[in-house]
Amino acid sequence: MRLILPLLFILASLSVAKAQVPDTDIVLIATFFEEGNMHYEEMHNITDREGYDNQPYFSRGGRSIFYSSATEGFQADIYRYNQQSGKKERITQTPESEYSPMGMPDGRHLSVVRIDMDGTQRLYSIKPDGSNATQIILTTDTIGYYVWIDAERVAIFALGEPFTLRILHVENQTSRTVASNIGRSLAMIPDTKLISFVDKSDSTWVLKSYDPDTDKQKNIVAMPDSTEDYTWLSDGRVLAGYNGKVLIFDPEKDKKWRMAFDLSGTIAENFYRLAVSPTGGLMAVVIFRGTKP
Repeated sequence: MRLILPLLFILASLSVAKAQVPDTDIVLIATFFEEGNMHYEEMHNITDREGYDNQPYFSRGGRSIFYSSATEGFQADIYRYNQQSGKKERITQTPESEYSPMGMPDGRHLSVVRIDMDGTQRLYSIKPDGSNATQIILTTDTIGYYVWIDAERVAIFALGEPFTLRILHVENQTSRTVASNIGRSLAMIPDTKLISFVDKSDSTWVLKSYDPDTDKQKNIVAMPDSTEDYTWLSDGRVLAGYNGKVLIFDPEKDKKWRMAFDLSGTIAENFYRLAVSPTGGLMAVVIFRGTKP
């Protein structure tokens, strides 16, 4: 029988019995630029509890943060945090687990990775209130992470040995593998149709771009040691976290990463995932207690 591990554990354990829910929180950080340099001001832990709160995604207007939260054992649902009111709202409430919320290209739905009752991981669309769950891709049930290229194409981190980058076509339900040994973070490079991913084939992990129209890959920059999580700013610069520091890289002029700011000694000292508001001025980081997930 094929065993597909829950998305929580695919990078942490090879045994479901031994897997433990990571203890993570989401910290919201106000940021600003001054003379071209990035700084931070106040920060706030918006989940602040024991258990799994992870995978933050800013809504298009930046007013809400959607995230996945495991509140009862290993079962996870999607929540929404309203920045203005500070209130949290449960979006899904299902026996299955939902992860990786993301706005769909139509602007009216969210997509999520759902772990169905048979243990497979499929991509679904839901309304912002969590209703009308509809499976999007019928031919693939090993989806770990993903990013929308456009309304008809989605790039996925596919589970397996090794992990692969695949391009799925929604209309005709076909797919193709374009890279292997990749990291979990997939993103669209701002103002392009290029996908970014981390190539982990060698001892030095490399952030790369992939053009789904020409099938060409290009190196962007070597990642900091054992770092596979990053996010893009709207101006085309990329951020990553390393040893409690937020690093920044400008593909247009930088040759290597430089420090944006240091979170050591703060509540966000131990972080790994990052997300930024599309309107600017806010960053969400995922902090962890214990071993880095």
